[in-house]
Amino acid sequence: MIATLKVDLPLGKAIEYVAGEKAEQDKKGRPFDEFTLSHLLASMSGLLLIGFDEAKSSDSLLLALEAFHSATRIRFLTLSESQVNGLCRFLCEIETFLGTLTLGTARLFLIDLPVGNSLPMELLRTALAQTRPVTVLRSALSRNDSKRAGITRRELLTELISAENLRPNDVVVFLDEWNTGSNFHNLSSLLQRTIPAGSFFLPAAMLSGKACTKAPLEPRYATFCKSHDSMLPP
Repeated sequence: MIATLKVDLPLGKAIEYVAGEKAEQDKKGRPFDEFTLSHLLASMSGLLLIGFDEAKSSDSLLLALEAFHSATRIRFLTLSESQVNGLCRFLCEIETFLGTLTLGTARLFLIDLPVGNSLPMELLRTALAQTRPVTVLRSALSRNDSKRAGITRRELLTELISAENLRPNDVVVFLDEWNTGSNFHNLSSLLQRTIPAGSFFLPAAMLSGKACTKAPLEPRYATFCKSHDSMLPP
């Protein structure tokens, strides 16, 4: 095993990263929960499995690593089940709502901002594309909002939207996670200002468990909700 690790340094780095992250969290008194730990271990063992196979390690080592990877991956998927089911229900509601609209010749656009919302957007695109054409607008954004630091998020989004020459009644859908709500609020506000009058903007958030508790950690939760509701079509 040591010889295999030396073949490709990133293999050793995968272990070092996970061990280092765990030690750092333990030191802070915030040890990883089982969900996070199983995700890290499944990712790490997946990388090791690929690398060890390419390094032509012994069959016994590969079998042991494959069993470990399978166990951690299955555990991660099991723990993810409630989140995955919730996401699927959410996307089905969006699909159903869009299906009630009489779009006619209006076009439907989905905003994809890798890597934050790529998976739900691809799932929604696949579902919607069965009944009508869907265009995905994709842009990799930084969190820069200052011109002194280079091109800003607003400039990137303006460029993305302007290139499509949106027409009246076109519909633009933006889905993203809402943890504190700050990033979703900022991006939705930027997009709303960029989308021309006459086109419709539909921002929809995937709330984390902590975001929508009776006593949310983010004091601006109610303000963000009110702002979001004001962006929706009448």
